[in-house]
Amino acid sequence: MTNLEFSDHEPTEKTLISQVEPMGGGFGYSLTSELIDQMIEEPVRPACHILYDKNIQTFDSGANLKFNTAYIAIVWDTLSEENREIARVLGFEPELTGASRDVTVETFLIEKPIDDSMTISEVADFFNSIAEKFQPQAPDWLPHHTIDEMEGVFGYSRNDPTDEAELVELCDQTTGFYYEEPEHLQKVQAWREQDKR
Repeated sequence: MTNLEFSDHEPTEKTLISQVEPMGGGFGYSLTSELIDQMIEEPVRPACHILYDKNIQTFDSGANLKFNTAYIAIVWDTLSEENREIARVLGFEPELTGASRDVTVETFLIEKPIDDSMTISEVADFFNSIAEKFQPQAPDWLPHHTIDEMEGVFGYSRNDPTDEAELVELCDQTTGFYYEEPEHLQKVQAWREQDKR
């Protein structure tokens, strides 16, 4: 069964889905492990961690009774060919999702109808079983920028000692690109090292 670890309370195998607090789902965010814990609802949180650890980009999720369906939306365009084939074998096909008024993204939904008689663990096990079928892939979708973009868009300054120190932590010395989170850079470096073996 699923090993569940949550910060707000300690659910047991019998904790009901009706006790899940809406958290916003992380819609469209470039997530980190910490943000997954902060923003993703409990029943789908372990599966989102599994997917993130495999460098698979999730776009949205939810698992409370407001819509009577628990779901994780995965971005199709950033899947490896191997994982696209796995998705097709599992019966998933991409569809357009509105990221904003002017932007659409191809995603596919892993979803499960839910009701107040179901437990958090029961729903989590369903999503985990699917997430575990996908394979690790290159984290090419993680946002990365030039130094000019870091200064112009994000407000960093190479002349500020504090900013300079942070920029060093965000810079991929191999490519010269800067990542928005140190964890994202670590994922890229880890994949590169794995590729060398």
